Amino acid sequence: MGLKFVRLSDVRDEKEEWMWCGYIPFGGITTVTADPGACKSRFMLDLAARVTQGWPMPFCDAPSKAGGVIYATSEDTNAEIRKRCQAAGGDL
Repeated sequence: MGLKFVRLSDVRDEKEEWMWCGYIPFGGITTVTADPGACKSRFMLDLAARVTQGWPMPFCDAPSKAGGVIYATSEDTNAEIRKRCQAAGGDL
């Protein structure tokens, strides 16, 4: 396959769309890092619940569209994730 070089002058400008105004753009991968016990999983599962239900994001008045979420973790079991997402009001 090899490398493909692109001149930035040939790249068209695109309007950036946000899932969470100014924090998380659509079409990318978002990671969260912090010390153990900082509630990273709870935070991300709250965002996942908001996405699956189409609820607005914190500090953002813009309406949201409901959508699917891919949640990857190396610490929690599937049962733990399900229980936490359900507790946050997510659409399983």
